[in-house]
Amino acid sequence: MLCNVPAPFPEECLLGYGHRISSVNGQSAARPGALLRLIETETGISISNAMKNHTHLGYLRFVDDMHAGKDVVKHRDLMSNSRLLSGTPSRSHASYCPKCIEADLADRGLSYWRRRHQLPGVDHCIEHSVALVETAPMSMTKCQPLNAAVIGSAIEKASTDRYYKSEPIQRFVALSLAALKSSIPTSSDVVTGALNRQMQLMFRGKQGSLKKLAIQTFPSFWLEKHFHLLYVASTASRQSAADEVARPVRNALVTKFFLLAMALLWKDPHDAIHACIQAPNHDASMRSECLAQKALRDVLLGSSIGWSCRQYGVGLREFDEALQGFLKQIEPVTRRHLSKL
Repeated sequence: MLCNVPAPFPEECLLGYGHRISSVNGQSAARPGALLRLIETETGISISNAMKNHTHLGYLRFVDDMHAGKDVVKHRDLMSNSRLLSGTPSRSHASYCPKCIEADLADRGLSYWRRRHQLPGVDHCIEHSVALVETAPMSMTKCQPLNAAVIGSAIEKASTDRYYKSEPIQRFVALSLAALKSSIPTSSDVVTGALNRQMQLMFRGKQGSLKKLAIQTFPSFWLEKHFHLLYVASTASRQSAADEVARPVRNALVTKFFLLAMALLWKDPHDAIHACIQAPNHDASMRSECLAQKALRDVLLGSSIGWSCRQYGVGLREFDEALQGFLKQIEPVTRRHLSKL
């Protein structure tokens, strides 16, 4: 039983938060699912709020066919997928900003791990414009950033100017932060369609290669660090790692490859987000609501809730939202009827 459960700090990773409160209480860290329930019980912060502000779930499921159009807090494996809950995407090292640590020590007397410092390909702190410090991979589960064993700077001194002056890298950073804040995944087919349309414009109808374009556009030191498979000798899977995001038939790829393609094909990150994510998500959300309303109609006609939800592929939460909306619509009529009794 944890007696002292302070609220998470702004942008604090759930994994680092778990270590912090376990250290305060002298106990081993709770599992992510139990930790979320503990946060809600002890601090009043809802599980949905904690998920969106202290994990990388939105980033990891930026493009996700199974959950497309559904808010991340409604995903069925919300409380069971430890990797999604833990707070670390595919960045190889736990990282922190030295300026943020200085501010933490001055304001709070301790340091903590931030979500935005753990994003693949983002090697600097957007608030202070300084290179992140990389530590051992599991540092987040063992100590505060201040006490972590330092491996080195995320940006080598000789590459600093090229990193900050590279517009493609800065577009990738902006897109990564947008992905971190996203809450409704988009299907890969929708994003693939947007990427292919933009490629047609860029390559003027001719066949083009995102892999070649990436090598020509991004600084090699950055690509070698974060997308080293682009330089691996040709194999069926590795050769096309960047190009696969623009193909309709392929296995699911990690978020960073979609972001790389978007940074290559659009000059403005906002245009890329609008083309690939925002408009499709609105349509997907509307479709989800429509399906839930159809399931409700069948229930009102005598079908069971379970059968109707399975028939239209909607979850119980979506069905409940449709039901609550229906009850609000008929409330005035119900009141008038009851007043006549």
